[in-house]
Amino acid sequence: MSRAAPGSSWLEIREPSLAPRTVMLDGDLTLGRHPADDGHQTLVADATVSRFHISIFRRAAVWCIADLGASNGTSVNGTRLGANLRILRADDEIRLGERTVVLFRSVESGALDRNVTCKTQPVPQLTPAERKCLRALCQPLLNGDAFTEPTRVCDIAAHLVVSESAVKQLLARLYAKFSVPETGTGRSRRGALANEAISRGVMLRADLDAG
Repeated sequence: MSRAAPGSSWLEIREPSLAPRTVMLDGDLTLGRHPADDGHQTLVADATVSRFHISIFRRAAVWCIADLGASNGTSVNGTRLGANLRILRADDEIRLGERTVVLFRSVESGALDRNVTCKTQPVPQLTPAERKCLRALCQPLLNGDAFTEPTRVCDIAAHLVVSESAVKQLLARLYAKFSVPETGTGRSRRGALANEAISRGVMLRADLDAG
């Protein structure tokens, strides 16, 4: 097997109804519903995932991904992978089948401990109404790689068909759950909340696509 720098890259696997788990990358790996063996990670909770769905492997200085002819396909950041190989970049979101999401994480040598700490902050429990509000707030992510401006309160209210007062109450609860400081403008606080939700993995591109 080809080797990467120890601990420099890993996967965050999110299967429906299961707690997220982390798999460190130290050599070529396949993922799918096939029983686990050397170099294979089993995915058990989504029947739309193929037995051998994707391969992630090291080539020169980069990690690559290939679809292994999966019945229900693979997408990276919302783009269908097809028969092409693709170089993975930090925080790429890989979707397998209909409901399984794998996040590719990678850091420079020597920076692992700081970044793992950042990525493993607590994930708060959200009500359905709070999750809908957060999804509407984070929707600008679909327009690019970074937030240019968070969704306005009036636009969230229109999307959810509720009053602006109700949205402000939802946002107040979300600020508390994500420990967003009570400083700055309403726009800056909404931006901080959106970035917290994305960085902690609470809102994924798959969630936003479904919204």
